[in-house]
Amino acid sequence: MDPHLLSLLLIGTWLGLGCCKNNCSYIKLMNAINGKFPSTFVRPTMVWTDRTNVTLDLALYSIIDLDMQQQIITTYIWFSMSWKNDFVNWDSNTYCGIEKVVVSDTLVWRPDLYIYEMVDDDDKSPKINYLKIYYNGIVTNSKPLRIAGSCSMQNFKFPFDEQNCSLTFGSYVYNDFEVYMMAASNSSQVTENSKDIFRTKGDWILLNIIVRNNPLPSGNFNRVTYEIHIKRNPIIYVFNLILPACFLVILDIASMFMEGTEGRLTFKVTIVLGFSVLLLILSGMLPNSDTPPMLGIFFSVCMIMMVLSIGGCICTVSMRTKCATASVPLWIKKWIIGYLACVLCYETKFIKEHLVKVVSRIHTCEHDQKPTNKIEVEEKRRNLADEDPITTSVQILNKMLVGIKKIHHEIAVSKHKDDSSLEFYIAAMVLDRFFLIIYLITVIITTSIMINAWLS
Repeated sequence: MDPHLLSLLLIGTWLGLGCCKNNCSYIKLMNAINGKFPSTFVRPTMVWTDRTNVTLDLALYSIIDLDMQQQIITTYIWFSMSWKNDFVNWDSNTYCGIEKVVVSDTLVWRPDLYIYEMVDDDDKSPKINYLKIYYNGIVTNSKPLRIAGSCSMQNFKFPFDEQNCSLTFGSYVYNDFEVYMMAASNSSQVTENSKDIFRTKGDWILLNIIVRNNPLPSGNFNRVTYEIHIKRNPIIYVFNLILPACFLVILDIASMFMEGTEGRLTFKVTIVLGFSVLLLILSGMLPNSDTPPMLGIFFSVCMIMMVLSIGGCICTVSMRTKCATASVPLWIKKWIIGYLACVLCYETKFIKEHLVKVVSRIHTCEHDQKPTNKIEVEEKRRNLADEDPITTSVQILNKMLVGIKKIHHEIAVSKHKDDSSLEFYIAAMVLDRFFLIIYLITVIITTSIMINAWLS
């Protein structure tokens, strides 16, 4: 090889390395491209008719809160937005392979970002005021966002409900002929990325995230919608709300088998007070909506049945209180002891035989009272006659007979009162069985409908 040519190659290599070393700094790069930054208020396109394509991407990091009363979901997301600046670019080989540089967000133009569901003016997101600029002119704005947005909730299946909450991003100033926003990743990629980093308190489970490009119905504005599909973790509600309510309902049903005294009434009132506390807790959790939750309907039905069972208990206690001072009304004998007992299969044959015996005793007592009056008249008549030993013995026997008759009459009246008490007792037992059957049927039907709604 020619020595002169070899010397020229060595000198060129040395000069190239020296030039590269002189350009191996961000300051040299920034000084070189600083004059290329256009105005931060104008879209950075060479031709004004060219559209600026903005790609959006996000990953759901956490669901901070879901306020069911105000229907607001607060999420924490990792957000990224990229676009191209036609005026900023460089040759990475010239600057020792530097392909990106981080600059302040005040140096370059940024597209305006509007979140349609945003309801909180107080932005609590971390302040990251930097952008990444790549050698090919791509500008990336990556930062975490804390978003409090509205979410229309469906609470019919609470606490086994699933919610769909959307985050819609778009430009408020530019139409889609100037700035066109699109999703950088599809639904499966966004869902996978979100599940890898998702952190939550345990209340919600992330199912999937559906990505859609939705143009605004009125006007030429493009939007990117991320529909977050989440499912509630029902464990805490099952143990703190549903199981206590079921236990109280079971206790209230079991109290129907207690004796119909004031103690039973006090016990049932205590259960209703405890159940009303659970109902207040439930009402504080749920928002005002057109469709009430199935659990709320179940609680309301159980509360109504508890109040009705208290009314039935008051009726039975009243019957057992009146049995010592009043006779059984005919309508109770006819409708409750007669018809209702037959419908409920409450030993109707025994009740009918018992009523026949009661009626026969009453007639016997009425017939027994008539001879007593005749004996008293005969006694007065014989007192007028001459007394002799035989007459005296007969008078003594007659007096003894009158005493026995009176004792028999008092015993018959006492038995009649006992029979009346027994009829009141039977009527009270029939009513107890009636309220118990209605209670069980209502609770079973409501529970079946609720479970079927949860499973559907």
